[in-house]
Amino acid sequence: MSASPVLDMVTTTANAHPEATAVVQGERSLTYRELAAAVPRFAEALAATGAPPGAHVLLALDNRPEFAVAYFATAEAGCTVEAIDPDQPEEVLRRRLAESRPAVVVTATGNLVAALAGCPVLTVDDAMDGPLTQPPAAPRRRPARADGPWVTALSSGSTGEAKRIVRDQAHQVAEAGNITATASITADDVLLCPVPLFHALGQFCCLLAAVRSGATLVLPDRSAGASSVDAVVHALARHPVTLLIAVPQLFDALADLPADTPVELGAVRLCLSGSNFLDAAVARRFEARFGLPVRQTYGSTEAGSVCWDVGAEPSPARSAHRCGAPGSRWSARAALRCHRV
Repeated sequence: MSASPVLDMVTTTANAHPEATAVVQGERSLTYRELAAAVPRFAEALAATGAPPGAHVLLALDNRPEFAVAYFATAEAGCTVEAIDPDQPEEVLRRRLAESRPAVVVTATGNLVAALAGCPVLTVDDAMDGPLTQPPAAPRRRPARADGPWVTALSSGSTGEAKRIVRDQAHQVAEAGNITATASITADDVLLCPVPLFHALGQFCCLLAAVRSGATLVLPDRSAGASSVDAVVHALARHPVTLLIAVPQLFDALADLPADTPVELGAVRLCLSGSNFLDAAVARRFEARFGLPVRQTYGSTEAGSVCWDVGAEPSPARSAHRCGAPGSRWSARAALRCHRV
């Protein structure tokens, strides 16, 4: 065992399911063996670029298999990590860079953030060049600060001004264990993640849950210019998806597709909506068309997932006022704040 619960999770899953597909997008995929082998190589590239243990790394990446490698490589390198939307307007990217003050920015070739960074930039194209099974050039280093801060995420700001939230490795691994236990996610599952991995829902409920369980993570492929909905429909047709974790807008869009558009949901056992309120009318229309209830999850960037509606029957009426019950490893306490009038 290492000093890093995150690396232990990756290694344990890779040892148990080495040839299983960890992440796939279009024609590109990584097995768990390849993922575990690529992580230390990417960590070396981070160190060589200017990210020593304790440094902060900014991931400006869209959904792609390399996101998983870079994300876990920060734990290998003993760094902290923050993921952002790489396609934000220039003024927003400048603000996020100023707030984050990264030692290294990780992005894809040609992304605007590379020109704005003001610090060393590592492109995933360079870092992933070469055979994935090639061993690292030097022995693996013991990660620094493994029980300290690891992931920084920006809250949605739905209850006020957005806040920067810091979570440690143990928190992330524990949440992944809670999710997989609550939703009974196993290595036989295929998770479709149309949610950005830089978002807490995609990062925590999709990527970490898949790696914790050994499930396959499917990322819709939009490289040919397909819309987000078309990419999801194509992924459903290509992969035996068992869990669809998405935002309410996607379920709304799927329910609104023309009646002659085939949407393959035959293997899906759980549709989970998160990140925003699910309108009961959307849930009813989706179920009427596809025969599948849309369950809800509730949580926060600070605490992670709190409630998942995964019981034998959906929460009554699936209204915005009901979001399931605390997961199998969670406990919840309600607090009432009184205001003097």
